[in-house]
Order: sequence, then C-alpha cells, then structure tokens
Amino acid sequence: MRVSLHKVKGYWRAVWCEAGRQRARGLGNAKTVPRKRALQRCAEIQADLAGGLSADCPTLAEHLAAHAAADPGRAEGTVYLYGLTGRLLCERFGPGARLDSIRPDQARAWRSELLAAGKADSTVRRHMKEAKAIFAQAVADGRLARNPFAALPSSAPAPADKDWLYLDCPQFAAVLDACPNAGWRLLLALCRWAGLRRNEALALRWEDVDLTGRTLTANATTRQATTKKRRRQVPIRPELHDLLFAAWMDGAPAGRIVEGVSDLHRRLGRIAQAAGLTAWDDPFQSLRRAAERDFLAGGAKLPAVAEWMGHSPQVALRHYLRAEAEDARGVQASRYSDCLTSPRLSVPVAGGGGNDKSG
Repeated sequence: MRVSLHKVKGYWRAVWCEAGRQRARGLGNAKTVPRKRALQRCAEIQADLAGGLSADCPTLAEHLAAHAAADPGRAEGTVYLYGLTGRLLCERFGPGARLDSIRPDQARAWRSELLAAGKADSTVRRHMKEAKAIFAQAVADGRLARNPFAALPSSAPAPADKDWLYLDCPQFAAVLDACPNAGWRLLLALCRWAGLRRNEALALRWEDVDLTGRTLTANATTRQATTKKRRRQVPIRPELHDLLFAAWMDGAPAGRIVEGVSDLHRRLGRIAQAAGLTAWDDPFQSLRRAAERDFLAGGAKLPAVAEWMGHSPQVALRHYLRAEAEDARGVQASRYSDCLTSPRLSVPVAGGGGNDKSG
C-alpha cells in the first residue's frame, strides 16, 4: 500500500487505496505546511497502515555500521560520540532489533532511564541528538518510515543561572601579572581579548597574525570546517596588539605563538590564587564570554561579534550573554525629557502643576 501526496486547491492531501476504495486525509494548507513535512506525514500514515514494518528494514547493528561508513570524513570526536550512543542503543534495544520495532514511546522510556541512572540532562540530550541523527539517515534512505526520536529534546539546555565570572580590566591585569611566562600571558590574552577557544589559541601561529592590519586568523590550517574549527578572522584589540607586538619584538619568533604552557587548569588555578582571586569555574569559556561582552559593549553588532567568536547569534544569546547590573543602571539613569515636554502630553513632575491632556 502506497500513500501519495496530492495538492488540491492549495491544501495537501494524503491519498491511498484501501479495500478497493480511495481514501484521503487532509494535511493542512500548503502555504503553512512545508512539502517536506507533508511527505513525512505521508510516510507516517503509510507506516501506520502497514503496521510500522517494512520488508527491507535493517537491524540496529546493521544500520549503525552503515551509518558509520556513510561519512568517512567525520571528525574523530563526532565518530566517538556516535559510537558511544550506538553502544547505549544496543544495550537497551539489542543489536538484532529491527529499526522499525523501536517505537516513540520506547525511545521516551530509554531517555527516562538514562536520566534515572544519574546522567546529566545535557548528556542525555546529546545522546538523543546522536540517536535522532542515526535514525534520520534510515528515514532518508527509505529504510524506515518515521524517526522514533524526532520529538525528543536534543538541543543543549541554556544555562540555568548564568553565574559565570566576568573578569574586569583590573582583575585580568592582575592575572596577567601573576603569569609565570610570556606563553601564559599570550594564551590568556588571546582567550580574553580575542575570544579564541583554548585550542585555537594554542594552535595560533605568528603567520596567522597581521599586526599591521590588526587582525588574526583562527583555524587558519583547518582541513575540515566543522562548527568549532571554522576559519575566521578576528580583530585585534589595542591591548592584545601591544602584547603581541612586544612578544614579536622580543624574539622575532616563528611557529606557534603560545609556548611554555602545560597542565592548564591546575596551573591556571595557581595563577588565579597568586592574583588574589578564587579559581573560577569553566575558566577558558568564561574568558570567551567576557570577550564577547566587551565586543558588544564597544559598539559592534551581534552578527559581526558572533562571526568573530565562531558561533551563531542564537548560541551567543543562549550561552554567552546575560543581563548585567549596569544595563539596568543605564535605564534607571535615563531621562525621557522629550516625552515629558511633548506638546501633546504634559506629565506632572515634582513641583509642577496638574496633568494637562491636550488634543
């Protein structure tokens, strides 16, 4: 039995034959329901009519092997995450389970089991994201009618309280003074003033820096442009330019900019202590967040800042930005004198007369 998609007077309809009679089901207005979604609904209806089973549906183990071989160019970290989720799927459903035997309610139950086992919500969401992608390939290949993980939450949760530390200028100056060598100062400055990720700062070379044009190129030698390894240009702030220029003049170096650093998190804790600060959580990520805030405070637009940071504006709003106390103070100190003295509306102020509404 085949369910086909038809467009009748601007509306999608799923049409099929059953017991010698034509059947149909409305799928919504074609202006508001994308064709891709309408085709997906047709596949779901066809799966329901066929009992959810297809003759050529692979087992879970077979499909995991096919999914791994489908894109040999995946990054090593991505391969690891897919493999970890695949092992958990096999433990829960069995490697010999047919893909079409895994129902949405079973997928929800597995998610609940992972949470009950003590796994963090962010970890469970990541597994749901990988499982959703694994089963989506089977749907795209026509081996599966519907994705049982399609409706499960898989995006990373937004920070609940956003209580990360913001290192202001005096505090960061104290941190730089406490650094044991130039390598540490350059590493932290690249994260705090250019918003580079830790590994991007460690991999940055002198040939990636244009001191005359005051720009640097992150991930200049990347071979695969993944989300976090995309080549991009970042403007160099005056403070960072001075530090880079001094380091360049000191040794006329070649190769990588950051040298002589090791045991990063433990040594950074000692540096913070020497600077009179308490070691803060997620230190390198906090430095990136501070850089993004300063870029915006300097008047740069969010799309440009997101491009410099190497993520989308949506990620910036969700994970990097928060309301600050000075934002509220700026509003509280604002004067709306133009509105108060409008010829069409007079609002009483201290020592003034009554309310005169005109017009």
